[in-house]
Amino acid sequence: MSTVNELVSNLKNRLRDQQADTYILQAINWCRRDIVTRRNWAWAQALVGGLRTLGPATITDDVTVTLEGTSVTVATADDSMDQLVTDVAAGIEPHVTFTLGGDRFYRVTAATGSGPYTLSITPGYFGASSAAEDMVIYFREYALTSGTRKIANVVGEDGHTLGLRTLSEIAYANGEPTESTGQPRFYAVRGGMTPTLILDPIPDDNYSIAFDRIGALTDVSVNGTEASVVVPAEWHFVIEEGALYFLRRDVKDDDRWADTRDMYLEYLGRMERADLTGGFASSGGVIHATRSRHGMAQQRRASRS
Repeated sequence: MSTVNELVSNLKNRLRDQQADTYILQAINWCRRDIVTRRNWAWAQALVGGLRTLGPATITDDVTVTLEGTSVTVATADDSMDQLVTDVAAGIEPHVTFTLGGDRFYRVTAATGSGPYTLSITPGYFGASSAAEDMVIYFREYALTSGTRKIANVVGEDGHTLGLRTLSEIAYANGEPTESTGQPRFYAVRGGMTPTLILDPIPDDNYSIAFDRIGALTDVSVNGTEASVVVPAEWHFVIEEGALYFLRRDVKDDDRWADTRDMYLEYLGRMERADLTGGFASSGGVIHATRSRHGMAQQRRASRS
């Protein structure tokens, strides 16, 4: 069980020099990320509830459609248009339709301004111009909180669990682009640290979508608490061993890094076995004594020689 400062101190003692905290913290964080990504550890799947109310927005009598072009002008400042500009800047392409365009959907590929607004749409609009056009913005894509690693348990307003689909399945049905509207029944996720939730069908009304989000692992810093390490306290010595391997290999150029790596991988194996057998919360069988850990490494070196 260790605070961040205790891990740093232990590593300095084992390195036998006062290596800069920056390098040691880098090694600790590298090891924490390595541990978390090796398996879907239950303790790494901290779920935080999320809720978005999703639906179209209507802009009334403010839209000028350019004849046979790809430019749309919205004259008056509007909260929904401000959100559209923000979403497009985040890489989201909302769908729009307007009265003269019939039931045709257009993707907004660029949006600028704050009233008036200028939108670029695809495909181009081929119809009569109008200075008093209604426009409905349909949002199929919704930006999620930055740092979301993944989402799970996506539930619609009626309690129906939305099915997970791939992007290609959402984009095409029977080889044809899907542009239907209705109550969302499926979802996909696209993106990295700022992912996008994509719904199918496109919401035709306001729907509340609930989901659980799993956040990204945040790096620890000096004075971090035991809880901030995230990895359960009884396994902190695994972080210490992994960080020591990283430091010996990449910072110190110490030829003992291979032995340290072997110990680190052995400890990871113990974590997995404890997790699979339901003993993850128990300290049974875990080696805590520093001498014992080093003794095993010395024993391995002796058996190789």
